[in-house]
Amino acid sequence: MLALEEYGMPELPEVETVRRILDRAAVGKRVVGVRCGRERLVEALETDLTLDDLVGGRLDGVERHAKYLVLRFDRDPQAVLHLRMTGQVAAVAPGGAREVAGHPVPAYDAPLPAPTTHLTLDFADGTTVYLQDPRHFARLTLLPATLVEPYIRERNLGPEPPDPSLTVERLAAMLAARGRAKLKPLLLDQSFVAGLGNIYVDEALHLARLHPERAAAGLAPPEIARLHGAMPAVLAEAIPIGGARIHHGKATQVAGFPRVHARRGEPCPTCGTPIVKYTLAGRGTYFCPQCQPPGGKSQV
Repeated sequence: MLALEEYGMPELPEVETVRRILDRAAVGKRVVGVRCGRERLVEALETDLTLDDLVGGRLDGVERHAKYLVLRFDRDPQAVLHLRMTGQVAAVAPGGAREVAGHPVPAYDAPLPAPTTHLTLDFADGTTVYLQDPRHFARLTLLPATLVEPYIRERNLGPEPPDPSLTVERLAAMLAARGRAKLKPLLLDQSFVAGLGNIYVDEALHLARLHPERAAAGLAPPEIARLHGAMPAVLAEAIPIGGARIHHGKATQVAGFPRVHARRGEPCPTCGTPIVKYTLAGRGTYFCPQCQPPGGKSQV
């Protein structure tokens, strides 16, 4: 059984991978059938909207806002998909080729539909998109186009790390305003910065040489600059490979990523010190005690 609570997948790179899959597989095509195996998956912001209203609509684009995906159709309703902790999306082409991203359960090559398939969209050319979710956390929200932007604003999302508006100066002010808040729980707070999850926070803090429990307001300007650069850097590394891979409850390396997360006891790639794991704010946390000392002043 995977440690679903610990890994909290999917995160921003996995959601961005889902967006790209849907863009390739389904954009420009019309929905001809919808099947839903779990009514609580769907919520409607207007009571007269139903999944059946998607039939006949052409998917014109897929946008990502942090971990939310907006499916833009040529007519109402629009749809906002949040995979939450255990959602997975698979797109199967008419010839059988598939692309899958999100949580690793079910296995990416498992027969479809799976026992955990809760939503199926059939497109006019024979493409089928499946939504799997073993823990029933995912949500699909139906809403008119006029409510999409207000809905996203109401999620109270902070800036994404690659956003040009998140300058070093802005990050410094944000950290100063959070006082003694510990870095890792703060970076997991989607209202502070949007899109980072457990794996990528561990990787960013290691790259920035910052201990997970450093106080937000206690960082020196060079440390803030390192953190500012590290957050988008780890995302830029993860997105091209489709995000982290998790097998049997452990993030496995692809092209050397992740470097520290799920690497307990293995040598730090920077200094060779064994990676340490402990629990912080209920999350499995990995760091290098040499590169990321509690009081700062890394020896590397």
